[in-house]
Amino acid sequence: MRDNQLSAKRDRGMTLPELLVSITVLGLIVTVLATSITVTLRQTDNTEGRLNVARSEQTIGSWIPADLASASTVVTDPSAGPCGGSCPAGISEGGSNTMLLSWTKKRPVSGSMVDVDTAVSYRYVQDDTGEWLLRRIECITVDGGAPTCSDYIVLHDLQAPPGEFIAGVTSPDWVIIVSEPLKACAVDELDTCDDELADANSDFVKDAQRVVVTVNGGGDGSGNGGGINQISITAGGTRRSTIDATSITGTPTFTEARSRCGGPIAIIVDSSGSIGNTNMVTVKNAVKGFIQTFAGTPTSIMVVDFDSSSRVVGTSAWTRYFDMTDEAEVSALLTEVNKSSVLTAGGGTNWEDGWYRTFYNADGTLQDVLPERVVFFTDGIPTYDRQNQRAD
Repeated sequence: MRDNQLSAKRDRGMTLPELLVSITVLGLIVTVLATSITVTLRQTDNTEGRLNVARSEQTIGSWIPADLASASTVVTDPSAGPCGGSCPAGISEGGSNTMLLSWTKKRPVSGSMVDVDTAVSYRYVQDDTGEWLLRRIECITVDGGAPTCSDYIVLHDLQAPPGEFIAGVTSPDWVIIVSEPLKACAVDELDTCDDELADANSDFVKDAQRVVVTVNGGGDGSGNGGGINQISITAGGTRRSTIDATSITGTPTFTEARSRCGGPIAIIVDSSGSIGNTNMVTVKNAVKGFIQTFAGTPTSIMVVDFDSSSRVVGTSAWTRYFDMTDEAEVSALLTEVNKSSVLTAGGGTNWEDGWYRTFYNADGTLQDVLPERVVFFTDGIPTYDRQNQRAD
């Protein structure tokens, strides 16, 4: 009897309902895991495709915008080449030109200035393995000599031609399309919005170009699918012209240009005795360097000198701004600052009188011309104010 009881106690296990519940839960877990693995495997191509597209965007962004910004001419003829028919050994133009960008600059060589011509061609080519590539061939010619060229693969795994492709004849517009940029008010290629500024000025693009590059990351869909995507770049705007050396009317001036920079600037300089003559020389050189930096720009500068009271450099009047677009004005201000009697260390420190003179008239009314920026030189706290010392 006792043996049977012991056997019953040892014979423990799962009941049938528990077994059924366990099988059901296990089935759910396996189903979820299988679904997750399936989804992950299905998304692998898309994830890799998005990475490929992002990599292509970075590569294109490293080359094309800078080339477009430098270019003075853009040629889309598929037969055009950067070497001028005399490519050096190891450089083969091949394929079709998608865009040829060129520009010229001056460079000193052996004491004289020579022309340095740069030509960059983005070419659609097929390599020996059958892969379609976008190659960048750059050729630099110094003073009409033989070109020095370099070759770089910008993009791999481009779309194969949709039909018959003849190198140098077929324009690969399924890879790169070059066009004028959209108007500022347009939202897409079909938008012909009414931009009054652009319509009034036929040169509104100023040689800028819009380049649309088609890449294929290998995914199963465009956009987030990581497949075929279009990358749009607008850059350029370079327009060069030659001004005759003897011309006195053709030289552009800053005052003729529309600019958001510039405006009146006030330099308030502490010349109190605590600065000392040695340090005052450093301050004076800093003020002159500041003026020279802004020479030729659409700014005007007033230098306010203060110790126990304030004064304006270069005039006995209450205020005086010097026009930095006028060479004579720049020279006059530098001459005044350079005088031995100007900006010399001595007296107390009256910040208030220096700042007051910068913004207010002698009668306390606000000045007609107010500085947009103020540069303030000082070495310590005030020892005077306008209650006990002021400029009249």
